[in-house]
Amino acid sequence: MGDNFEFDKIVLAIALGIFVFIFSDNFGNLFYRPVFEPEKRGFEIEVAETSNGMG
Repeated sequence: MGDNFEFDKIVLAIALGIFVFIFSDNFGNLFYRPVFEPEKRGFEIEVAETSNGMG
């Protein structure tokens, strides 16, 4: 029969690598979660009133 577990080891190593790659960002956020809450939303746009003789 040979070494039947060799294929299982390869598949497990690939699956573990994919798991670590996908969830590494989520694991990082468990330890460091920056909190950014602005005082107010959006930007204020100031429009200067001009008189151009129309209207």
